[in-house]
Parts: sequence; C-alpha cells; structure tokens
Amino acid sequence: MTTAPLTIPAEHREDVERLWDYHNMHHSLRPADVGIGSAVTTWA
Repeated sequence: MTTAPLTIPAEHREDVERLWDYHNMHHSLRPADVGIGSAVTTWA
C-alpha cells in the first residue's frame, strides 16, 4: 500500500477553507474531563 500526500485541488480550495472556517469554533484549548470525537476509516 502506498500513500501520497493529500492536497486540495486549487479549484476546491476556497470552498474547503470556507467550510473549515464555518465549523471552526475558535475555542481556546483547555483541560477537559471528557472528549468526544469521530473517525472515518476506509477499508480496502
């Protein structure tokens, strides 16, 4: 299995940055007792 660096195509970059900024809540990092996350796994 080979992996290549992932890059965002130039024609999608502006949309991706807009979506990232929309979801970025700009919270400062601080200690927490609980963390919730999700992951996406692709199986070949």
